[in-house]
Amino acid sequence: MPCPMGQRRRPRTGFGHPYRPRVQRAYGAPMPDGYDHFERAAALAGVGRHEDAVRDYDRVVALDPRYGEDDGMPGVAWYQRGDSLTALGRYDDAVDSYDRCLALLGEAEEGLAEAVRASLAAALRAAGRHDDEVALWNRAVDAEPDNPYRHVERAFALVAAGRAVEAAALLGAQVRRGAHWSELAFVRSTILCEQGDPAGALDALLGVADRFANVARWWREYVGCLLALGRTDDAVSAVRQAVTVNPDWYDSLRVEWSPRLGGDPRWDRTFPPRRRGRQGSASIWSSAMRA
Repeated sequence: MPCPMGQRRRPRTGFGHPYRPRVQRAYGAPMPDGYDHFERAAALAGVGRHEDAVRDYDRVVALDPRYGEDDGMPGVAWYQRGDSLTALGRYDDAVDSYDRCLALLGEAEEGLAEAVRASLAAALRAAGRHDDEVALWNRAVDAEPDNPYRHVERAFALVAAGRAVEAAALLGAQVRRGAHWSELAFVRSTILCEQGDPAGALDALLGVADRFANVARWWREYVGCLLALGRTDDAVSAVRQAVTVNPDWYDSLRVEWSPRLGGDPRWDRTFPPRRRGRQGSASIWSSAMRA
């Protein structure tokens, strides 16, 4: 909708929602200020013309390095410039752009800072700068030690850097300290299992069973560890026990584990194919358990 005569359009960032502004001038035409370049850059990036978008973002930050400050998001042009550079595979340049954005943001807009930090970590990993990625999440953990997601992201960065043992140890220290975060326990067991230590993963899960055995994911991880150890009978028994804890898990467990356990007589008795009619999944399971 056109602006009324004499009124200046309010700058838009395009952050947080699909952004497809209309490009009113051909690429290369002179623009009066950073807003017009930003608008065109966002449109160019939206159609995959990232080289041209970067040129316009460069003009934005040259005219106003703190572009977006009026909307409480200083540095947003640096952020979106980094996204275009990442799309072009210019990861080191993207890292520099994200760093500039974070330096300008400070505490101004935590939501944007969160997105920039995640993009920066992805660019560092793509560039093979794993130690720098770990350092990034170390700083995040120091700043927010009670945020479980900071610990999880650091663990993934350590795994990417080939330091899986250290990642599992750090997560284990948080769980033993009494951090009641199921995500840490599950990520730790997944890391141990993927690193060829399913027995260690199983021990890690059993160590938090009193807190998380009412969570469906705990049972999924537990059954996966048993299968990795070749303990098929125990895995079938674990699934039967899980359905006892919560009959509503019947369908999800049947779908998830039938490809691995289908054909086992005990499995087929516990999870028969759904029959048509009014009988619900819970009653089907009850009938199978009585068989």
